Amino acid sequence: DTGKIFYIDSPAGGCTISLPSASSDLTGWTAKFIVKTAPTGSDEIRIAGTVLTGSDVGGAWTITSNQVKGAGAGGTTTVTGDTCEIVCVDGATATFVASCASQN
Repeated sequence: DTGKIFYIDSPAGGCTISLPSASSDLTGWTAKFIVKTAPTGSDEIRIAGTVLTGSDVGGAWTITSNQVKGAGAGGTTTVTGDTCEIVCVDGATATFVASCASQN
């Protein structure tokens, strides 16, 4: 299901979203994640993949250890309306690129 938009609703805790596994027809797969309700406390939103690259966009989003992380409370946090778009650039190795935007 490429091109889907997913709303992240995690008011009482963080969540982990797993990206698809390697497949020859995965190249070009895209998804957009929008924070509907931001996590509370120190919980995080995590989008995890086999190989996930991109650049930190500042604000609440960071990319490290094959995960995109949206920070919980304390410092700069993910807020309603933050977005993260994921594109698979190599299906055989499940390599994804992330582009995230923060309202903070």
